[in-house]
Amino acid sequence: MKKCLPILIALLLAACAPAGAARQTATPAAADAPTPTGASASTGAPASTSTPASTGAPAAPATPAATALPALMSEDFDHPGDANWAVGQCGAKLGAAGELSQAAGHTGQGLALAYRFGDQQQCLALSRALALPADTATVGLWVQNPNMAQLALTLRDASGQKLRYTLIRPLEAAEPNDWYHLVVRLAAPDGYSGGASDGSVHGGVRAMSIAVSPLEGGAAGALTIDDIAARPAEPLYLDPAALTVVPAPPGAAELAGRLGVNAHFSSALPDPGLREAAAAGFGWLRTDLTWRDLEREPGVYDYSRFDQIVGAAEAAGLRVLFILDYGNALHTGGSRTPPSTEQAIDAFADYAGDVARHFAGHAVAYEIWNEPNTASFWPPRPDPATYAALADAAAQSIREGDPAAQVIMGGLSLFDFQFLRGALAQPHTASYDAISVHPYVDRPERLSELAAHMRAIIGGALAHQPPIWISEWGYSGLCPAPGPGVVVCDQQPQMVSRALLSAWAQGMPLTVYYELRDRDPATSADPEGHFGLLTSDGAPKPALAAVRALSAAAQGRRYAGLIALAPSSLHAMRLDGARDTLVALWLDRPGEQITIGLPPGTAAADLLGQPLALAPAGGQLSLTLREADGPVYLTFPK
Repeated sequence: MKKCLPILIALLLAACAPAGAARQTATPAAADAPTPTGASASTGAPASTSTPASTGAPAAPATPAATALPALMSEDFDHPGDANWAVGQCGAKLGAAGELSQAAGHTGQGLALAYRFGDQQQCLALSRALALPADTATVGLWVQNPNMAQLALTLRDASGQKLRYTLIRPLEAAEPNDWYHLVVRLAAPDGYSGGASDGSVHGGVRAMSIAVSPLEGGAAGALTIDDIAARPAEPLYLDPAALTVVPAPPGAAELAGRLGVNAHFSSALPDPGLREAAAAGFGWLRTDLTWRDLEREPGVYDYSRFDQIVGAAEAAGLRVLFILDYGNALHTGGSRTPPSTEQAIDAFADYAGDVARHFAGHAVAYEIWNEPNTASFWPPRPDPATYAALADAAAQSIREGDPAAQVIMGGLSLFDFQFLRGALAQPHTASYDAISVHPYVDRPERLSELAAHMRAIIGGALAHQPPIWISEWGYSGLCPAPGPGVVVCDQQPQMVSRALLSAWAQGMPLTVYYELRDRDPATSADPEGHFGLLTSDGAPKPALAAVRALSAAAQGRRYAGLIALAPSSLHAMRLDGARDTLVALWLDRPGEQITIGLPPGTAAADLLGQPLALAPAGGQLSLTLREADGPVYLTFPK
């Protein structure tokens, strides 16, 4: 199901990739001298907007005057005239417009940007000159970002080097109107270019820019920043008993029942891999129940193969999520041709209803189609209105066949907000237990802002509020990468763990990992065939051991919430047990490394569940955590 992903992900991220960076970053590169769309916010009054023409070279605005700031810079925007920021366009695609004004901040007043984007590839930048000393170690700011604009920070040092930092909405900021704290360590940029071009700050920081780009074209909204602070290096000490926890989403305490695995079956059943999956903590099996394979003669359904699948899954202790999908030459004219006529949609609904009647009593759930927003699975061109009609007809038929069955709409490839809006805009006669998505993002922690935006779209379109299910998400373990966000080479176990933890942190009722077994032998050089937790011949891979370790960490413990730490690329998920507290701890910024102090008596295990030695340090313990380590599990006795 992955053949279209490299192109789709590349398109999704293209707007955010900086030109000329020594290392690629997946968020917009902020310009030091943006094309102006409004005045600097020096008075607190809304700035006038002027949108430049989309052709010709952008005009160079006046650079805000440099302002000397103390070593511990603090900018709170509470007094008119404090702020010395300009807003302008960044990147090559012009046409965005922005206005600056004062607004209610995290404390007192903040600096608000009202924006309008006509295209997903446009961006705006808030910029100012400043003078931060060479010992500045972190820069932080508070943000309120209800429309989920994508953000990136660029700092220019005294050598002229631009250091870029992705700003990801923290996992704990689940509500659109939440204020959240973003802190970056200057020593860990996502990309850099110009000047010394080595990723280290030389001679202090001389300019700061915050790039803003939309999640989807045509976006209009506002965000507010406040309490910008630059600080020297400070020690980090983690004691969960002494730190504030942002509570877990309602109903998210238990991991059991939230994990599923996708599988394709080409050999005899039962597949021993199903028992491996159940032992690792998976509770669901997702697989295709293809129309063409069930109905080979008009009105005649052959369930022999699918009865074997359900029987094998139930024997392993797994529930089944069947994907009802693809064409049938008997009704649509081709085995891959989707139903588009009234007669073909009725025939698909008959097939869906018969399946539901056949498996009634087996607690089988149904996902209507796979990635209907892609030409690969809805050729020749995706049509949200036709898909919505098909989904409604199938959902009604399923509920008639098995009123207890769960019915899932979507299975969208990536977060295709435009297709989702189009599908939900249709008049719906059926209800859904969930709407599903296949994230496949470069950093699993991006789920926070993307899922929040998807929830807002669902909330604005449907009277009932079905949750989001992640019905497919995986990472290949083989290089070379065919596109961004798909392949992580030797980091498959780390990325699998981070994806499952991020989804649990967001309270996702179900996350299905793609895939149970490699589809290609070890000798294959195609990354598409190496998403599995098992090799093609059934041998467990380290990624499966990582899932086992996560399930073991969750056993007997309840997810209490997230501990907000600085830097914000550091994630701490707290699980409470009867005798101890466990914290799953990981970094999301590529290449980042940080040293953390821990209380005496803390025990540690790596992402595979193996004991991890902690160094003694002045009456404490010390852990040096690298992003490449994936999550480590820290246990604190009560």
